[in-house]
Amino acid sequence: MIPQQRLSTTPVRSTFVLQRPQPTLTRSRHLGGIAVGDASQGFNVQVWTLETNGTTVTLAGELVAPVTLFTGTGITEVSLAFDLNMQPFVAFVAGGVAQFRWWDSTVQQFVITPIRTGAIRPRCTLDDSRPGQSQNADVILAYMVGSALFFRAQRDRYTIEYPLATGLFNLLDAVGMGVNLRLHFAFEGEAGDGEWTQGDAVSDMAQRAMIPAERVQPDFGMFDKPIQGFATSPQYSAAEAIAELGKVYFFDAQDADGVLRFVPRGGSSIATVTEAEFVEEESEPEKDTTRDSMSVPRMVHLMYHDLAGGLAADKQMSERETSPRVDAPTVVSTPVILDAASAARVVAVHHRVMEEELRGELVFGLSDARLAITESSVIVVQYRGRSQRCRVTKVEMLDGWQRITAVRDRQSAYTAQVDPVPPAPVTLPPSIIPGATRFAFLDLPALSQASDVLGYHIATSGETAAWRGAIVEREESGAQWAVLATDGNGTVMGTLTEPLSIASEWYSDETNAITVQLARTDDDLASITREVWLARGNSAAIVRADGTAEIVQFRDAVETTPGTWRLSGLLRGRLNSGASAHSVGAVFVLLEAALLVQAPSERLATTLTHRAYSAGNDPTTAVSQARTWTGRSQREWPPIITAASRAADTLTVSWIARHRFGSDENPVASSHFDGWRIEASSGGTTVGLDATPLTASAALNVAGLANPITVTVRGRNRLAGLGDATTRIV
Repeated sequence: MIPQQRLSTTPVRSTFVLQRPQPTLTRSRHLGGIAVGDASQGFNVQVWTLETNGTTVTLAGELVAPVTLFTGTGITEVSLAFDLNMQPFVAFVAGGVAQFRWWDSTVQQFVITPIRTGAIRPRCTLDDSRPGQSQNADVILAYMVGSALFFRAQRDRYTIEYPLATGLFNLLDAVGMGVNLRLHFAFEGEAGDGEWTQGDAVSDMAQRAMIPAERVQPDFGMFDKPIQGFATSPQYSAAEAIAELGKVYFFDAQDADGVLRFVPRGGSSIATVTEAEFVEEESEPEKDTTRDSMSVPRMVHLMYHDLAGGLAADKQMSERETSPRVDAPTVVSTPVILDAASAARVVAVHHRVMEEELRGELVFGLSDARLAITESSVIVVQYRGRSQRCRVTKVEMLDGWQRITAVRDRQSAYTAQVDPVPPAPVTLPPSIIPGATRFAFLDLPALSQASDVLGYHIATSGETAAWRGAIVEREESGAQWAVLATDGNGTVMGTLTEPLSIASEWYSDETNAITVQLARTDDDLASITREVWLARGNSAAIVRADGTAEIVQFRDAVETTPGTWRLSGLLRGRLNSGASAHSVGAVFVLLEAALLVQAPSERLATTLTHRAYSAGNDPTTAVSQARTWTGRSQREWPPIITAASRAADTLTVSWIARHRFGSDENPVASSHFDGWRIEASSGGTTVGLDATPLTASAALNVAGLANPITVTVRGRNRLAGLGDATTRIV
């Protein structure tokens, strides 16, 4: 719950407990339990990911395979949360309308509720998932209307709208629990959007050292400066870790008035001290260890870790040759992770600051009237006719006065524009995690005469280079799963990223193109010659929702972006599969490696349920897929009726066979082809006869049938029954 339904009066910056809860508009992440509907192990078991392709919203956990939550059209944004029963709460935008899907306990089902007119950027979170906080926890739905921020809460059944802020310049990006156990709202355009900043890191380290959050005050600007990472280990205390960050990002800790402040270097001085203010016992600086440039190294090397360079240490260096220097280079190292440009700047600034600090220290006394001067303060000291800008490094409180130790500090030393040395390229080892398996059920015509059997095709594909094949199972009686096939190589599969329009199956389609995103970016498609194309090369299936598919061929293949291909020069509706339109998200399967599965005729017109999982994975993580099998592998093609006429009570029909094998010039009948069925119907009355396989004409007695008469001719198959029909009106 949000106390008093308002924001805190003083802004408190922090980072999210789960970094980047909203990586993109179409992907959202949230901590959750072991399974949907199961909160028995708490809410920190695994990270769950919700995403959409525009029509389907899927949910997956690190330990749970993806499942489809719901479908829609024009879904452009999604955001995920869980209620205390681990039921998913989804805020989303579909067709430009902001809405949310939630479990309504009064009707015991999920319902979808629009938010309000003008609502944008809906985001959600479970605000407190800690054990024992269920009385205070709420699913929070936040959104914007214009430049104003609002929220609704589960305890109100999301019916009450609470205003939080107005006059905002940026759009809401994410909402979630921060590491300081407060609810935080993040907005687009903020520096370090979704990333750690210097302020986040310092606050987190101080909190881990059990310092109360109200006693830690990083400079507000530190929350606008992102960092890439920090290589922690047990050897670093919180103070040492913060000190290492300070060496790289040039800030100092200041402990005063019971508050630990962190002050960036390079700022303006806070005071000017003259020698008239030196205490009587310290009328001259107690110590002025001014040195010359001979003590400054000519070269400084910085050893650091760059994510672009892998685990090996990278090096940047700074060289200054304006006067004689110490020839031996100084080597410094840092556990802070940097990129090459940042590291080059750091070492250049470090070298300049070192030059100033090696000029020596000033130690002098001031009365306690100058208590505002503390460690890390920048002051100007005027004595002996000189003015020195200094940074206070130590303050000792004595009897009625304080001894100040300071080093020279040049403001311009903290700016540098240098060219970095690029890190050495690194080749990461391939992942050994096989990942998920994609599966397609294909109720297709027989692809060749060698496969003249009753059955259907299946196809599998991995999504990672570590995929080593899949096991396909079919559900049998008693809800038992039986292994159907082991596919060790898989098939090239993908999904359409653009809709495909309908076209003629009798002519080549040079107007449309298939745009497909392959499941694996290392899969490949290739262009072929016209001769190979006309010989059924590059055959693929675009799967319809019922498991049937349009078989297409493509001549030209061009990879437009990694894993995305544009396929043109199309032949549509091959093998009597019918040319049709296809939507974004339709499954694409290259048929070259699809597997044929034989099935008995008693399974025709029944629902077959399959599941496929990667070799080495848990079968129960696979998503099952149920389709009705119509036996298109043995469905006879419709013939071509060449003539149909009536003379008195006799109807004469002639036709040309179109068989499923061979060629147009030399069609070859299936071994299961059993002849023809010819029927004439009018006014609800039908007469018919069966003809032998070699018959090409028939005469029917149509006495009593009034004109017009509908004539139907179709092939018969011993396994699949009657085939597709051709009709003529007489």
